[in-house]
Amino acid sequence: MAHQETNKLADHEVVQMLLIRLDKKFPTPPVPVLAIDEEVSFFKSVGLYDDLSNADWIVIGKIVKSRVKITMDEGTTLVAPTYVDWLAERHDGISWQRWVAYKQLLFSKGFSPSVVGSLDQATSEVLNCLGDPTREGSWKRRGLVIGDVQSGKTATYLGVVNRAADAGYKLIILLAGGTEALRKQTQFRVDEGLLGRDTSRESASFGVGKWHVAGFVGAQAMTTQATDFRKTSKQATSILVDPNSPTPLVFVIKKNKTALENVRDWVAAQRNGSAQLDVPMLVIDDESDYASVNTKDQDSPTVINALIREVLGLATRTSYLAFTATPFANVFIDHETEDETLGDDLFPQDYIRTLEAPTNYVGSAAYFGTEDVIDSDRLVDLTDADEHFPYRHKSHLHVAALPASLHEALRTFVVASAIREQRGDSSPRAMLVNVSRFKSVQAQVHGLIEVEFERIRNAVELHAVGSAGGLEHNELARLRETYGVQYGGTAADWDSLSRFLKAAVNGVGVKLINSDRVRNAADLTEVETDRMIAVGGDVLSRGLTLEGLTVSYFHRLVGASDTLLQMARWFGYRPNYDDVCRVWIPEEVAHQFRYVAGIVDDLRAQLRAMKKQGLTPKDFGLRVRMHPESLLITARNKMKAAEVKAWTVNVAGAKNLETVRLSSAIPVIADNHEAVSRMVAAVEFEHPGATWDDGTGTVRAIHDVDREIVARFLDEYVAFVGDPFFADSALASFVRTTKTERFKRWTVGFIPGKGSAVTLSDRLTLQRPTRAVASSAAVRVSGVDVIPLRVSGSSSRLAGSTDVARAGEAVDHRLTEPEVYSSLSKPVLLIYLVEPSLKATPDKKSGPATNHDATGAELLKAIRESGIDHLVGVKVGIPGAADEKGAEIKYMLNSVALGAWQGAAFEEHAGDELLDVDGVDDE
Repeated sequence: MAHQETNKLADHEVVQMLLIRLDKKFPTPPVPVLAIDEEVSFFKSVGLYDDLSNADWIVIGKIVKSRVKITMDEGTTLVAPTYVDWLAERHDGISWQRWVAYKQLLFSKGFSPSVVGSLDQATSEVLNCLGDPTREGSWKRRGLVIGDVQSGKTATYLGVVNRAADAGYKLIILLAGGTEALRKQTQFRVDEGLLGRDTSRESASFGVGKWHVAGFVGAQAMTTQATDFRKTSKQATSILVDPNSPTPLVFVIKKNKTALENVRDWVAAQRNGSAQLDVPMLVIDDESDYASVNTKDQDSPTVINALIREVLGLATRTSYLAFTATPFANVFIDHETEDETLGDDLFPQDYIRTLEAPTNYVGSAAYFGTEDVIDSDRLVDLTDADEHFPYRHKSHLHVAALPASLHEALRTFVVASAIREQRGDSSPRAMLVNVSRFKSVQAQVHGLIEVEFERIRNAVELHAVGSAGGLEHNELARLRETYGVQYGGTAADWDSLSRFLKAAVNGVGVKLINSDRVRNAADLTEVETDRMIAVGGDVLSRGLTLEGLTVSYFHRLVGASDTLLQMARWFGYRPNYDDVCRVWIPEEVAHQFRYVAGIVDDLRAQLRAMKKQGLTPKDFGLRVRMHPESLLITARNKMKAAEVKAWTVNVAGAKNLETVRLSSAIPVIADNHEAVSRMVAAVEFEHPGATWDDGTGTVRAIHDVDREIVARFLDEYVAFVGDPFFADSALASFVRTTKTERFKRWTVGFIPGKGSAVTLSDRLTLQRPTRAVASSAAVRVSGVDVIPLRVSGSSSRLAGSTDVARAGEAVDHRLTEPEVYSSLSKPVLLIYLVEPSLKATPDKKSGPATNHDATGAELLKAIRESGIDHLVGVKVGIPGAADEKGAEIKYMLNSVALGAWQGAAFEEHAGDELLDVDGVDDE
């Protein structure tokens, strides 16, 4: 009964009013529980909701408390040196009517104050990156926003569009995928979230329109749910862009040659004899890694890529904003591509922004676990599907019957739907079946499922409540068994649940959704059925949302990581029913999902590290871990830019890995110091009686340390962004997951020196080693010089005698020579708390005299004044024979990384293997 009451009241007006008031009073979470109780009491006392009982008010209080607990972390924003914070000056002078109305819509949909607050900040930051639409002259911006699959990117870009319209953008073009079904779905959301009216019918106060003041027009729609843009339409020929109009023109179009040509020609006709249209234009590219990326030669680009660039070239002030959850193709764009006619390619040179999902988002980790920890009760191992639809089947495959696992999945969908009905949840629900990319095979599976589900429906409708002679129908018995297997339900529970089976099967349709069925559909009934079993393939794999997806049956083997991740339609928000969601999937494919989620996490970690080091999008030297088998990162023709390479690092067998460049960014220094402190505390907690001494008086070490402590430190350590070994989680993952016995226990040590003393714990005080460091060329970021500090000499000198002698030290420890590592019984982690001093350089004008780089000197002064005046260097010793085979970690490098790393990291590791993608040695 509690679930019924909760669902009945969840959408009540008073819940939305409470959330809005709490958001105004507590714009920064957390919201005090006492404050919620006081607000509920206030609303109860005003007498406007006398229809609510005391029990209702208790439930409402619980609903509000559950929603305010939902939070969303801030994302990361990288900006180019040309970034200007124009919004700070203009903010108070802008009337944010559209944005305020949109926030009210989000509250009405159940968004928590914390999430709305985070969206407020995220959309404000993105708007700031778009550029000031009132700024005169000619300018262009290129950016990228990275979210999660099914995480609410649409809600974010609609927020950005509302803010952009408020700020003064006059022409807004939204590129909404490649199918008409997806375009229509996006148009509906634009109608609801920006226009305030339903373009499929005459409708007042729809969506945000309920919060618009009388007579206010959010935007002028140039497309409708019924039609994409047609340049010959009466609407197209009669409307002109007015730079002084408060109402922007909005297009929602497919990434389709005809649609883009229509928009291009219409905009071109608006120029009135000028070379460019003098209005601010915003182009938002949803699913930007699909179709928009040029996969041909740069002097002969693909049609869609060329048309997008042509449209952008028609206005004086343009901002291109790409949205995607799988950004690999976007960052593999050649960052230096230009064309005299088309201009720059779509590389996000001005800004890159990551979005974090709210805490109620059910994503990859919830379903698949991680590469390190596999733990999920939502997965069902799919082992019998290959007999019926093999991975490598052809379009002429004959499907004679459904596998037993698919029968079980269908029954699970019925039982899960009954559980939701029992909880009072009558919201949309769906099941997904994706087993083939061929439409002929999909049609056969669809037909067989139609027959099977109708058989289940008939059994439920005829026998769900009682049966002749008290005997249970066979199909109901199978449903009861499924209830026990999937949800641990007892016989007593089943007696209560079975009353809801009729409601569970009522109105469910089995829908075939592929390009033939939805490309030219007059409406979205194929997709928008409240209750359905959707059978399809690739059309279901990008952009389209199946509302209330509860059970998924997935048996596909795809070639690229981004394609695979986009197929995970089961990610998203599952309020009050995430516990009943199930995914049937082969273990090998589940492993691929874990891998893809891991490389996306790596990418986000690279962005966070770049942010801390003051780097920019043009420094975005992306390296992506390659799958050890055949799964590509993205399609080969999207990875062609600038001779993209694959770099192989073997992290087993007599290896001596170390940091060769140390970032001088103050946030990085502080974070690494904290990481060291946490590691010391963890080691001492595990070894309460140990002292930091290995018996020689040189290396201050503790032995037999659990590898998880080492892996956690390597995860937390922020390396210089170009570091070949420590810049992502690959090494930490290897340490954590390798099955080799000798990697389970480690030696952790600190290298002392003759510098000043530092105390890390009651048991560990040591003098720090000093190093003369050379500064590389300064990078100017937002008016601040950021210099990566490089340890003098070759990579072997961080721990070795040459560098130590130059610094006037005589440290003689036994963990420096490569041959020693081959005889170690345990791997070793060595930490260097380096006191930096600026390396003197000859003055070419005055001969032997020396000077210091003035900028570097100022930076060193800032480091010393920060309170943590040492940089953290890391060295890892891997035991084993020199020729031992270990874990090979391959990376795909984008054009930025290739150029930067060949001149930096690679020169430090000349012996490492640099291969072309096809495996041919690089010359």
